[in-house]
Amino acid sequence: MSAMPNPDWSKYEAYFWECVVIHSRSLLGRVPRAVLFVFDDGTAHTINPHGGEAAPPAAAPAMPAWPPANGWGFRTGGEVSYEGVVFTASAKQAAILALLARHPWESVSVERIKKEALKDGRASERTVQNAVSLLRKILVRELAAEADPIEWDAGEEGYRLMLV
Repeated sequence: MSAMPNPDWSKYEAYFWECVVIHSRSLLGRVPRAVLFVFDDGTAHTINPHGGEAAPPAAAPAMPAWPPANGWGFRTGGEVSYEGVVFTASAKQAAILALLARHPWESVSVERIKKEALKDGRASERTVQNAVSLLRKILVRELAAEADPIEWDAGEEGYRLMLV
């Protein structure tokens, strides 16, 4: 198999940057300063629309260990880890769990879950209830949780993650 020629990046950078910005805003709520591509052969390319081409690193940056040994970890596709145990959940369930994990022991309202985790303020409360119910089952099964891992807070009308 012959090596592919280096692409003319300028043809693709504007489109790719727009996709990165949209994805980053929806996932993290912010825009990155640059994007770094590191290839198998050790070469690198950076897209930095705010300041031109940045110098590539001497070596590829170390990726964080997966799964993290402590606390929660989340990957795209619903892959979740807690204290080193890896399991999968639906995208809705993982988004809800990620929101609850960012606010351990705090009550997170159903409205906030609908807006921030589900990205749909019009979603029904039943949708949230179903997702949390299934999420509880996953956490009990995968983490051998003995108590309810997600409590309902009637006073705040929200859910509270009890695993931290």
